[in-house]
Amino acid sequence: MSIFLSLFLKLSTFSLIAFGGVNALLPSLLNLSVYQEHWIDLQTFADYFAIAQAAPGPNFMTVTLIGWHVYGVLGGADCNYCYFMALLYLGVSLAASYPKNER
Repeated sequence: MSIFLSLFLKLSTFSLIAFGGVNALLPSLLNLSVYQEHWIDLQTFADYFAIAQAAPGPNFMTVTLIGWHVYGVLGGADCNYCYFMALLYLGVSLAASYPKNER
């Protein structure tokens, strides 16, 4: 499996269980990116987390920086896309299946 596809599939599943934001997933993200896949080392992970915490806005930037490190700009865009789209598809499909209020 290519690295690009691996990034997409593994991080898409994270978005479906990310209740509480990315900080709730940090141990799993650390385990995946440092110890299982060896995409980055522990110091780089800590640096990316510090950058994400220092930057304004939502702190999912850690995921984006890991994707950028692994596959460049396309990897960063892939991680952003998969982080939002998996949950968006789930929400839209649930909303479409919800019975409409008819009067």
